[in-house]
Amino acid sequence: MNGSMKKIADISHYQGNINWAEARKELSLVIFRASVGMKRDQKYLENASACGIPYGVYHYVKAGTAAEAEQEARFFVESANRTADKPLFYIADIEYKAQTAATTEAVCVTFLETLRKLGCTKIGLYINTRYPWAGVAINMCDIMWIPHWGKNDGEVPAAQYMPKHACDLWQYTSKGRVAGVNGNVDLNKIIGSKSLEWFTGQKEENMSDTNRAQVPFTNEHFVAFLRQMVGAPYWYGTCMYKCTESLRARKAKQYPSHYGSSRTARYKRDIAGKKVCADCIGAAKGYAWTNGGQGVIEAIGTDKSITSKYGSNGCPDKGANGMFAWAKTKGAAWGTIETLPEIPGLAVTHSGHVGYYVGGGKVIEFKGFNYGCVESDLKKGKWTHWYELPFIHYGEATQPDTPNTPDTPTKITLGARLLKRGSKGDDVTELQRILVGLGYDLGTYGPDGNGVDGDYGAATEKAVRKFQSTQQIMIDGVYGNTTHAALMGVLADKDATEPDDSGDTPTEGISGKRVEVTGENVNVRTGPATTYKIITRVNAGDAFPFVATAEAYDWHAVEVGGKIGWISGKYSVVKG
Repeated sequence: MNGSMKKIADISHYQGNINWAEARKELSLVIFRASVGMKRDQKYLENASACGIPYGVYHYVKAGTAAEAEQEARFFVESANRTADKPLFYIADIEYKAQTAATTEAVCVTFLETLRKLGCTKIGLYINTRYPWAGVAINMCDIMWIPHWGKNDGEVPAAQYMPKHACDLWQYTSKGRVAGVNGNVDLNKIIGSKSLEWFTGQKEENMSDTNRAQVPFTNEHFVAFLRQMVGAPYWYGTCMYKCTESLRARKAKQYPSHYGSSRTARYKRDIAGKKVCADCIGAAKGYAWTNGGQGVIEAIGTDKSITSKYGSNGCPDKGANGMFAWAKTKGAAWGTIETLPEIPGLAVTHSGHVGYYVGGGKVIEFKGFNYGCVESDLKKGKWTHWYELPFIHYGEATQPDTPNTPDTPTKITLGARLLKRGSKGDDVTELQRILVGLGYDLGTYGPDGNGVDGDYGAATEKAVRKFQSTQQIMIDGVYGNTTHAALMGVLADKDATEPDDSGDTPTEGISGKRVEVTGENVNVRTGPATTYKIITRVNAGDAFPFVATAEAYDWHAVEVGGKIGWISGKYSVVKG
């Protein structure tokens, strides 16, 4: 069998007769229902014997007591092991109404303990609404499997529909389709730290983008992790620590100004609640250093093997500003906030602080002691820039779920998608404006006769090729991630000093520099050329926080009135 990631389906007798010659072409893994209560699934033995692909099994638990749970677990293993090749893993499906808040933990623990006693090496729980009731059973699992369907239309939902609880398998729809199967099928994705190979015992090959495993260090997984953190407390200088008194005392010695006596009561409540804390950049560092958030420093829960390693997984120990500077040195894509692509998981920043864009105009941030981790509106923040975290693998940009209507047009920002011959839109216009500002000839098309018309034609392609040549990157005339990063780099100040690593303490501007105006009645424009619109006018002696420099034409980007504008270097000077 080809071990590449295709689809993962769970199957019971409800799917009827299956053409496995066709089905196995689309499946990498299948999870069969072997039994329900004290009854065997009518189609299990037939399907498991004929499928020809790796499979695991689950049992629909009807037990309401520990004694009944042990009985069902033994029946499950006996039913599942009737095939010539035993299943790869065994999962208890916990959703029956007999399991109450008072009985669920005992049922789960006993069921899992019995599976272990019977020699099952990989065991787990399928659980959703009863998750909070499962207690220590969660820590006994090798596999957590959670359903969360979103619109339940057969497609993989947006990242915001991922399970709120940490898990290994996400059942994302009950209306999937698989060749050879009549009707709807439950489909699943791997979203935890385990690979497909872990489940199948077969080596993964060329995991497809359409079913890209949402394992740690993908932007989808990072966003799901951040959503779990909403409501967590803000403790300065921490990176996903378990709240303890020893931690508070240690951090108070390091940062006495942040751990005053007036805050002691709040810290004690966090400790009593066994919460996990972080500061703004600590959220990203904690995600990286705990192997994709699978554990936290000081071993949250009972798994003492889960520990944090500073500087691991490609993430250094830097403050909010320092992380931004480091990302740029690593060639990460970045830009001003106006160019933010619709890619969840990007970092957004202003001097001394960082948040994380989660899509749909929302940001998750550890906002401060009085707020903790919150989800907020992007537009209400003071964000000046966005950037990719180099230790996160980002997928393609997507457009917001909000429908595009004539009254509310969707603006496509530069960097949000791949551009090539035939592309049209706001992002093409922006690219063309930048190219013209850098001296590239785009012809006489467009309303201003400078080639800026929003249509990626031959002249634009030629200009992109020339730019790629100057940057010594692949010359294909296509504006993708590499070319975008190179262009943003040209617009950046290559000689900018390393931002301050002091954490969340505000400083003047990202770099600490300022731009002073030397001329009178000087235009501030939306881009680095006179072809851009005028935002405002400034005069000699005025000074603004420095953002970047377009060296080719000596223009400086500054922050003016909460916006990013550009001033000609003929009438301004960078200081500091």
